[in-house]
Amino acid sequence: MTTVQQKIFPTGSRLPTEYFTGNAYLTMLLKNDKNNEFSIGCVTFEPGARTNWHIHPKGQVLIFIEGAPVSEEDYTGVNAN
Repeated sequence: MTTVQQKIFPTGSRLPTEYFTGNAYLTMLLKNDKNNEFSIGCVTFEPGARTNWHIHPKGQVLIFIEGAPVSEEDYTGVNAN
């Protein structure tokens, strides 16, 4: 018997390579509008893909569904420039 893993969200549209190394995809779940100042999206990374180092001045909430995320905090003392 084989097990089929079901995704919580669809893969979405491919993101521009100027912000990512490898293939990453975005499904927007909630866009910011007059009622909220934030958006919610689901980003899917293919194996080996990653974002370019960047900041979010107002903060960012990340929820990892699977995989092994690596953050800047994992590279203490490494210059991200």
